[in-house]
Amino acid sequence: MRIVKSTYSLLLLLLLTAFTALQTTPALSATLAGKACSKVGATTTSSAVKYTCIKSGKKLVWNNGVPVKPVAPVAPVAPMNPVTPVTPMTPVSPSSPGVISPVLGSQCLTEGVGSRGSLGEDLTCQKDASGKLVWQLHSNNPVNPASPVNPASPANPSTPTGGGTTASTKSPATEISSSYSSLSASSGTKISTGASPTGYLAAMGYASTSGTSLFDHPSGLASDGTNFLLVDRGNNRILVWKTAPTSATTAPDFVLCQQNTTSTSSGNSLNQCNWPSDAIITSTGKLLVADTDNNRILVWSTMPTSTGASASYAIDLGADAWPWGIWSDGTRVAATLTGKGRISFWNTFPTSGTEQPSFSIDSSASSCIGTPRGLISNGTVLMTGDHNAKCGDEKGLHVYTTYPTS
Repeated sequence: MRIVKSTYSLLLLLLLTAFTALQTTPALSATLAGKACSKVGATTTSSAVKYTCIKSGKKLVWNNGVPVKPVAPVAPVAPMNPVTPVTPMTPVSPSSPGVISPVLGSQCLTEGVGSRGSLGEDLTCQKDASGKLVWQLHSNNPVNPASPVNPASPANPSTPTGGGTTASTKSPATEISSSYSSLSASSGTKISTGASPTGYLAAMGYASTSGTSLFDHPSGLASDGTNFLLVDRGNNRILVWKTAPTSATTAPDFVLCQQNTTSTSSGNSLNQCNWPSDAIITSTGKLLVADTDNNRILVWSTMPTSTGASASYAIDLGADAWPWGIWSDGTRVAATLTGKGRISFWNTFPTSGTEQPSFSIDSSASSCIGTPRGLISNGTVLMTGDHNAKCGDEKGLHVYTTYPTS
């Protein structure tokens, strides 16, 4: 009986121990609850429990805390696939070496002329709403511009073509058909409709040249009905034919501003020029040349007859005058001074290099003059081209229906 009672007592002790352990386990986890802290509102986390510092009576203690749900780890971002490089486009070869195709909307010269555009479209030179001649679409069926076009193979002139004939060698000069509209009666000299040049003196060469068959930037022509002059600007010379040439092989009879036909040097003596731009032979036999880079007008009192003949005198126009156009009827003289934006007039023919103009028309919004260039007159009507006009279109032609006198 004593053994049974002892066994019962042992089992009761084990049950009490287990129950006590179960009751005290949560308390063990709250290790900070009730302990002193230093600042109200402060928080801390321990064993996945977040505690907040509170005031209990006069003490600051940690509260019982709340469990903190662990944050799930963020899955790593999968690396992006590398970008495949774009294959560069194959450049389009020009349709014909040396030929520049017109661009839709750009300016053209002859109304009704057709051409293939830079993108293969059919273009026609037509007037737009403002009256300007521009390239416009003629057809909405352009050649596929995305397909490369192989350059045309040049024809071998020595290789026989079909039928046993030999391909002919093309001339370096190609005449371009032109048509012109008749000017209104108030505009002075008329040009008949359909007029075209009857021939060429030269039509090749752009760099500085020597001899007489090629020119460098020819810029002015003059004639008194017998003598014929060409201002060969880039070669700093004036070529003179005693009678107008009738073919491309007709050589000039002599040259001015140079001592021979092979020299192209510039200078400022009376027998030299520096980039001359224009010339005029008056009905009284005087020759005037706009010697542009020397800022002067060269005057021969009588028409020269031999190579290297010196001018009688030079009219000094001042620094940066840059005379471009010249006109005279033997009594009156007019010149465009492009560098000064001015047209100067002498009401009587100047007899020395120091005579000042009678008056000038300067660049302004009221005169519309910008940088005047070429100059022409029949004694009544006077016209000058302008590269930077102050009124209307930037490039244009100023027309004075009555020759200015003041």
